[in-house]
Amino acid sequence: MWLDTALYINYHYCVKMRYRFRFYPTPTQEQVLAKHFGACRWMYNTMLRERTDAYANGVKINYNTSAARMTKIRHAEETKWLSEVSSVPVQQSLRHLQN
Repeated sequence: MWLDTALYINYHYCVKMRYRFRFYPTPTQEQVLAKHFGACRWMYNTMLRERTDAYANGVKINYNTSAARMTKIRHAEETKWLSEVSSVPVQQSLRHLQN
């Protein structure tokens, strides 16, 4: 897997630096990453669908409403699998949805 990072400093000039890292996760780490990616993707798509439906009805949903809804979804019996992963990356996916 590749991980790209970039650094931008803008004072009187701009310095652009890029680092590229290659990492080799173990099979266990691959499973954990897959769970996190899957949870983020599922929550992003679920909240996008809810926002789209709400917007069609004339209601706007912001990040705070989405985050509160995410908490309820995580504690629901049919989505208990979302509690197996950290909530931080899932919340970040909601922030990406907001922007």
